[in-house]
Amino acid sequence: MRDAVAAIDDECLRQFDRLADQARPRRAVRRVRAPSVDGKRTRAASTAPLAADLPFPLRCEYRFGSGEIAEVGRGRDSSTKQRRRTMLAELQALCSGNYVDLDRALAAVLTRLDSQRNGDSFAVFVDTWAVDGEDIYTALARRVGTAETVSCPDAMLDAWMHYCVPKSSPTRRDLARGTSRATAGFHAAFAAYHRYRTLCETIGLVTLLAPDQRLPEVLAQRFEDNARNGNYSTRAILELMLAAFEGDVVALLDYLEQNAMQFPAEPWIGPEGYQPTAALYAAFETLRDRMHELGGAGGTDALLLKSRAERIALRDRIATVASCALLDAIG
Repeated sequence: MRDAVAAIDDECLRQFDRLADQARPRRAVRRVRAPSVDGKRTRAASTAPLAADLPFPLRCEYRFGSGEIAEVGRGRDSSTKQRRRTMLAELQALCSGNYVDLDRALAAVLTRLDSQRNGDSFAVFVDTWAVDGEDIYTALARRVGTAETVSCPDAMLDAWMHYCVPKSSPTRRDLARGTSRATAGFHAAFAAYHRYRTLCETIGLVTLLAPDQRLPEVLAQRFEDNARNGNYSTRAILELMLAAFEGDVVALLDYLEQNAMQFPAEPWIGPEGYQPTAALYAAFETLRDRMHELGGAGGTDALLLKSRAERIALRDRIATVASCALLDAIG
């Protein structure tokens, strides 16, 4: 089945192949030392919260905390059980129209998007500092949009100040004036980083999934269900930007890397903190003339419909080829 699907002649799929080839396991690229937790260093957290909602198996992932691409652990399952489970998941993914090795392509896309260095200290910190046995990023991300809170012990706030707030920062003295101010600063930094990280994940999945495949719920609620007053959702904006580059994923990533993914050195500054979608929407407006030209008389609406139809047709083609190959294999 993999061979049959991989043999489909399409430039979009060749791009996916090239991206997947770039995502081989590699060492960490962060240049920031991880803080110690009770005298020990913890392993970086994974993208596991997304895994349950993904329409393809996650065998390889990009880890934001360490900046590395790594194989996903097998847990306690025997290698045989794990191989069978992965094989079944891959068969289901292929027959549903998902291309081969999308997990590797996703890891490569995230590596490209998360290439700037301003957020390194905070990325390392939230993925290595543990609260009640759970890294602080996962603990806080799971509670976004709920009334639940996470206790921030003084030791953690002190460590955050030490590792993440530059001594030259004009806000350092204010943050050090009391626990409440340090807590507010930390939560503002987390909110900004969470917005940045989830946008990276959304961009990666929008470029790889068919338009009628819903994003994982943790992303869909923020970026797919946010169309208001006749405006496009963030997902639709990304689909239009991809269409503006005529489906060239790498060209879109280059454009976004230069114009929309600049995480600030001090994200806790400002009344609303860092809002990555603001830069994204500005980059979208810059492409509007090109999109109108490609969309013809129907403008961006026509371009979006055309792009979605083409990508859904490709997904259906993959599903047909995979299903026929499976039927041939089982006789």
